Parts: sequence; C-alpha cells; structure tokens
Amino acid sequence: MERLVELEVLERFPLPDRANTDGYRLTTKGADLFPVIVTLMQWGDRWLSNGEPRTALIEDATGAPVEQMSVRTAGGEPLSYSQVRFAPGLGATESTGPVIEARNQKVLGHP
Repeated sequence: MERLVELEVLERFPLPDRANTDGYRLTTKGADLFPVIVTLMQWGDRWLSNGEPRTALIEDATGAPVEQMSVRTAGGEPLSYSQVRFAPGLGATESTGPVIEARNQKVLGHP
C-alpha cells in the first residue's frame, strides 16, 4: 500500500470511527487505472476461471453487464495486436525507433 500511496495511486485518510487506523481511496491517477483493472479481470475470467467468473460487473444505472474491453478503431471496430502499428511518441529516445521498427516488421511485415 505504501508504494501505491507514494506513486499517488491511492491516498490515505484517517477513519474517524477507528483510532489510529487509516483508510485508502483511489486518487484521480488511480481511478484512471480502472479500465486496466477491468481488462485484466476480464482476461482472468476468460482464461483462468473456467468460464465461471466470481464477480460480475454491472452498470449501476441500467443493470446491464459491462461490455468486454478491447482496443478499437476510431469507428468502434475491434483491433488485434496484429492490426496496430507502433510509432515513436514524444518521449521516445534514440533507441526507441529501431525497437519499434523491429516490432512492426515482425508483427506487421513492414516498418
């Protein structure tokens, strides 16, 4: 927990009804991890739980199940890893470009 507080994913707060006890809650940074956690949960449900998930995710307002997370095109179509080209971002270093080109060549057949 300390490391998550240190990284500002969680924040500690005193629990008023429990002396010398802290509670933890997500920060904005931590809340941004929600899609990642849901994706990992759905992956585990598919591959590790024999098709019987222990917890269902339900939209509170409608009661509908949460859709499967996926990477999608701008038009909403699902994409696989073999349909996505990587490109150096603003924080790329000199060594990033060749690594990305090698990945694109291996996966896509072109840089």
